[in-house]
Amino acid sequence: QGVLKLWVNGTDICEYTFEGKLYEYEASLVYIIEWLCENVKYIIGYDPFPLPVDGKDINDIWEKVYTFEGNELEESLWFDANSEWLFRHTWMNVRGNSILSNICFRRIENYIEVSWDNTCYEKVEIYFSQKKGSFLINRLEFIEIIVDFFKKIIEDLRERSVNSPESLKWIEQFENNLKLCDLI
Repeated sequence: QGVLKLWVNGTDICEYTFEGKLYEYEASLVYIIEWLCENVKYIIGYDPFPLPVDGKDINDIWEKVYTFEGNELEESLWFDANSEWLFRHTWMNVRGNSILSNICFRRIENYIEVSWDNTCYEKVEIYFSQKKGSFLINRLEFIEIIVDFFKKIIEDLRERSVNSPESLKWIEQFENNLKLCDLI
């Protein structure tokens, strides 16, 4: 169990209001950490959006992607390419039953675009402080932040898992995965 804050221009884009009360994202972070570890290579590496759709940011692209029309095979191939890419670049699929900001990460030359669109939650009266937006961060700065995040997670888990061989084994596997990505 932990709290996750993602700061963009001084605002936590993971905080939201429900029934008049402000919440920060608090849940088991294991799935997000594992997702980030497995997919950071696609985010910081070379995994461009696979479909021939242009836009000023990924939110703009998403609006256009879902207007595609073709025969059944073409629509299926289009949907599959989009879905596979989204799985590697958005963490919504690992949120479980938690209320997690719908964030997408993608590389654009020497920057990482962080885009979010939380309008999907409004139908259940959950309102994020930052409803929709996009931000570019220098790729090397992003990598530095991610590496620092991973190191703090490992340090925190080691402190909490002193008497748990199973947890220590998970931490060791996590560290090995990070080493494979040349991140630590």
